[in-house]
Amino acid sequence: MTLFSTTLLFVVIIADFRSSIAQLEGFDQRYHDPHFMDGRTIIVQMFEWKFNDIAKECKDVLGPGGFGGVQVSPVSENSIRRDFNRPWWERYNPISYEIITRSGNEDDFRDMVATCNAVGVRTYVDVVMNHMAAPIPFGNFNHEEDFDNDMESSELLVTDDVLEGTGGNIANASSRDYPGVPYTSTDFHSKCSINDPSDGQLIRNCEILQLPDLDHFQVSVTQKLVDFFNKLIKFGVAGFRIDSAKYIWPVDIKKIFGKLNNLNTDFDFPEEARPFCLIEIIDTNRQAVSKTEYSGYGVVTETQHAIQIRDHFNGLQPLNRLLNWGPAMGFLMPPDALVFVDTHYTQRGHGLGGNIEPESILNFERPKKYIMAVAFMLAHPYGIKRIMSSYRFENPDQGPPSDENEAILSPEFNKDDGQCVKESGWVCEHRWNAIANMVEFANFVAGEGINSFQNAGPNHVAFCRGIKGFLALNNDPETDFQRRMYACVKPGEYCDVISGSLVDGNCTGRQVTVDESRYAMVSLAADDVEYGVLAIYEGSKLE
Repeated sequence: MTLFSTTLLFVVIIADFRSSIAQLEGFDQRYHDPHFMDGRTIIVQMFEWKFNDIAKECKDVLGPGGFGGVQVSPVSENSIRRDFNRPWWERYNPISYEIITRSGNEDDFRDMVATCNAVGVRTYVDVVMNHMAAPIPFGNFNHEEDFDNDMESSELLVTDDVLEGTGGNIANASSRDYPGVPYTSTDFHSKCSINDPSDGQLIRNCEILQLPDLDHFQVSVTQKLVDFFNKLIKFGVAGFRIDSAKYIWPVDIKKIFGKLNNLNTDFDFPEEARPFCLIEIIDTNRQAVSKTEYSGYGVVTETQHAIQIRDHFNGLQPLNRLLNWGPAMGFLMPPDALVFVDTHYTQRGHGLGGNIEPESILNFERPKKYIMAVAFMLAHPYGIKRIMSSYRFENPDQGPPSDENEAILSPEFNKDDGQCVKESGWVCEHRWNAIANMVEFANFVAGEGINSFQNAGPNHVAFCRGIKGFLALNNDPETDFQRRMYACVKPGEYCDVISGSLVDGNCTGRQVTVDESRYAMVSLAADDVEYGVLAIYEGSKLE
């Protein structure tokens, strides 16, 4: 090593040390705990599902399937946007903090939380605490990216300031009057545009697309938010996702969470348990606001994980680079990171630092690639993991499946395989055989590290989780993955949980033989339109 490289390494180490010290000043690990019940590790985002349907899904699928928790769409009263045919984003335009949306009312919500807790599934509520509703159309824009693309909110014109809420409350965005809370004009920052995306003060103190920006320095604001959060905690909620968090000062998030009650022990939370804090930050390592500014106060959405997983499984990077998956690739430390393959943003071509070309989006529309990416995420120990459960859409604004009266429709399921009926509009990725089985895989191998990472070519890779599980991937578009690999698990016959399931001692998919040397033949054809991944673990061993 040269003197220059040694000096450079020393400078980097010192910089990292100083950064770590700065984070530790406000660090509180208690807000990083999702409070999973024993043996559960995975969150599913039930995007736009009704409360009653989530409760039933907890009893029928999520509880028995070992899911750790559900993230629900915002529960507070929102503005009604019939001018856009009730788009998904109206849920992110709060009118009051009353619990009443198209997903249900307060009684429905309380019943859902209690039902899910009773079967071991925690609830995390998506909360908008940065702003209140405005009549502007922002569904075609991603409010986490617009200003990084030099779009000023002044380009959008407000046409009608009077807003009607899902609970019957009325608000006026122009006068900043929200009597359902109540908020008045003194509870907001002065009107200003985020016309310089490199200015962190503007980002935190000005308006996203003319949405009135709450001033969290005001006691009148923070107390109303604390009261809302505490009401949800009383009902048995385990934590919260903070939407648009980069527009809120980190210290304000810390201040508000510091005033919250402990979790309700009536729902099997430990004494003095603090609410889980999931902070949404889109950071592609080029924004003015960094994820590390927030990671001391809660778990942060790790955008780089989603970007890298997209690029690798789209063939832009070879899979053998997955050997370094984690902080070595610029990710947060594992306890600080919430990881995902897709979100309601990325499904619509946004949310990863710029518009995503349709052919590169990883979601349910490309099932082979999508299952490979989700399987890898769930098999790898890095981060707290969240998967999607969503609905089909023809345009980015489209809301959930609804009837002629604008009521959200319940999912329908096939009797033979339990999958969502395509015609119902719901996708239900969490019910897909491969994904549901990989949730159980992840639970089983929890606590085991990565070992025996092997590659038989740049896009033929395999690895073990201790001696409990084994995963192999073929992302080569032309070459089959046909080779004996060290599988780590005990000798015997196993059911590949990607192509099938172990039912009454029989495998409904491919079987894999692990020999006395713990080697197995991996057979993944390049032209297989369904399967590019194979997974076995102790729980899938045939008797």
